Amino acid sequence: MRTLGFQAHYWMHHNQQRITGNHNQISFETHSYLPSLQQVKFEIEGDHNTIVIAAGARLSQTQFLIQGSHNRIVIGSDCTINRSCLWIQDDRAQIHVGEKTTIAAAHIGVADPDGCITIGADCMLSHGIEIRCGDSHVVLDLTTGQRLNQAHYVTIKPHVWLGMHMRMLKDLAIGTHSVVAAGAIVTKSISSHSLAAGIPVQARRENITWICAKATSSNDFTH
Repeated sequence: MRTLGFQAHYWMHHNQQRITGNHNQISFETHSYLPSLQQVKFEIEGDHNTIVIAAGARLSQTQFLIQGSHNRIVIGSDCTINRSCLWIQDDRAQIHVGEKTTIAAAHIGVADPDGCITIGADCMLSHGIEIRCGDSHVVLDLTTGQRLNQAHYVTIKPHVWLGMHMRMLKDLAIGTHSVVAAGAIVTKSISSHSLAAGIPVQARRENITWICAKATSSNDFTH
């Protein structure tokens, strides 16, 4: 999956990697056409971690950070990711970005064991977005000692548009073909085909979809 020719191409575009630990792997899918990486930084501390960049993905000025073991980050084919950070700071966590998704500038991170962030295909994320699965610190019940803020997932279904500077918290989902307005803070799940806005977020309209400005016909959003 990672060829010598592509490895030379990779290093020529000012990419960096710093890996400590055992059995860590960065894989580039090159079976059809190459991914493109420019000023991309990989940092891994731990064991048995995997990062997969699919064919046709275009990444620039982006950082991958893993601190922990048995974690996995997957970037789907034909994705475009610029000026972003994807990070995991625990064990057995996952981040998946679906094919043809574009991310302008976002911080996307998992801070709890076994947490998972899934971003579906054909999504569009504007700049200044933060998506977190976890609080980075543990909150305990003093009586029982039980943890109160364990995180499990963040799910963004296919064809979702997230406006600039929105925030999304743990254990929430956004349904397919939805739009979240700029500056919103998502504190509850959003159903499919919804336009949501506000702090905290509220559904403003239902039964909607969206298309890119470059679309020229009604057939462009039927996928």
